[in-house]
Amino acid sequence: MELELFAQANNNAAFQAGQVVGGILAAFICGAIPIVVGMNKGQPVIGVVGGLISGATGFIFGCLGGLPAALVFVVIIVVVEGSSGGTHSRRRRRPVRRYEEEDDDDYDYDDDDYDRRRRRRFD
Repeated sequence: MELELFAQANNNAAFQAGQVVGGILAAFICGAIPIVVGMNKGQPVIGVVGGLISGATGFIFGCLGGLPAALVFVVIIVVVEGSSGGTHSRRRRRPVRRYEEEDDDDYDYDDDDYDRRRRRRFD
């Protein structure tokens, strides 16, 4: 009876199936990280490219290779989003309330009030 070490048992069908399932799981996890970050930061193209590369690296090398690749793409996405002034970094403007002309006739404005309304309307 011959004993095999665990590292030598890679011709077993169950072991090979476990490798494939583990590779798919690592690819899914490592690929999803840059895709989700890219979608949230407004950079979907970089996120998908990073997800594909990180997923492939995760499938081949497992999470020890895929997670650092995903981290690299997350850093790239955050830097690009910050330098391009993405949609999330801008402050939203409140909608300006429009006044009817007939409302203007009913109210007696002094000069300061008129200037404030004019500045607010045309800024």
